[in-house]
Amino acid sequence: MEALQSKTSWNLCCLVLLVSMIGCQQRYGEVSPTAYEYAKALYSIANRRDAGRLDLVESQLAVSIRENLLSAQEQAWLQQIVSASRQGNWTAATRDCRTMMEEQAILRRK
Repeated sequence: MEALQSKTSWNLCCLVLLVSMIGCQQRYGEVSPTAYEYAKALYSIANRRDAGRLDLVESQLAVSIRENLLSAQEQAWLQQIVSASRQGNWTAATRDCRTMMEEQAILRRK
């Protein structure tokens, strides 16, 4: 019986450690206020599947890139979201925007 309790405790400990490690992983790092605003706009567009507004935000994004208002990493992340939207993968685009925005809230609480 004692061996079973010890094994159960070990398994529980491993499970807690695994869950905490997974929960701490982030896909996006901290982003600038400009990138956050683009994520909000792209979230709305993807959620509505609004290809017309996607054109407008994409052209504004291009201006921000030319003017170096976004880091290279932010550009890549936002471009991936635009690409997913262009390919009709609206669900993935919505999910990615939401993840980016949620992670900012988590990072700001720390």
